[in-house]
Amino acid sequence: MSAADSEDHHRVDRPGDLRLRRLARGDRALGTLSGWQYGQWGGLHPHQKVRSWEAALIDECGEPGQPVPSSYVLELDGEMLGGIQLLAYDMDLEPAWTPWLASVFIAPQARGQGLASWMVATLAERARSAGLERLYLYTPNQQALYARLGWREIDRREWLGEWVSVMLREL
Repeated sequence: MSAADSEDHHRVDRPGDLRLRRLARGDRALGTLSGWQYGQWGGLHPHQKVRSWEAALIDECGEPGQPVPSSYVLELDGEMLGGIQLLAYDMDLEPAWTPWLASVFIAPQARGQGLASWMVATLAERARSAGLERLYLYTPNQQALYARLGWREIDRREWLGEWVSVMLREL
């Protein structure tokens, strides 16, 4: 497998062609992914509109060769099934906590198949390969999923009106 293949193409024991593809500005998938994200988390940010959400996602594509920020789409046989990001900050309460795994989303019709776990593990491995030493995330209700993937809770606090666990994974 070439370096490009190892970066952007991973085969798993599933039918078809499953891959986690990094997005770039101008990618057609940005509109769909920002719509999914806004639908899932837009209510936590009532001051934001869908257009500003998409503009932020475009900025979060980052620059080629730089792991943070970066945005990815999960595809199976060319169909978009989800997305995930690496961001400098997802919570701005602790400046030393950086970078963050964020915006883990699987389309409703694709849930329950282990795709979120595969996507998180794949992106953590890419972050490690890029020289990152640790990742943070926060979640209100998926602690067990992340614990199975090697994350540990380091804090619990109220954030955007709900109690969340802040989790850490050493890479």
